Amino acid sequence: TNIPASATPTVWTAGAIAEVKFGIEVNHGGGYQYRLCPKSEEVTESCFQSNPLMFATRKHTIRYNDGSRPDFQIPAVDVTEGVMPPGAAWRRFPVP
Repeated sequence: TNIPASATPTVWTAGAIAEVKFGIEVNHGGGYQYRLCPKSEEVTESCFQSNPLMFATRKHTIRYNDGSRPDFQIPAVDVTEGVMPPGAAWRRFPVP
């Protein structure tokens, strides 16, 4: 690939849980899914689509970037029907 090697790469352990975050600037509904493509494979959309990650919990932690409110958790809603590959899930955005 043309992706440059990192001087200090992050080491991920298979089966471990990693904390990840995302932000919503403008909410148009929908959901998300995290995916990886193994370093040994060609980096293509097909590779990412074939390697979705499972969610570790059934909750969202809501965090205000400005610190104006304490973090709080709400239940997550996962969708599995019609998701590819079979058995994978995408998660609905937590903010209506």
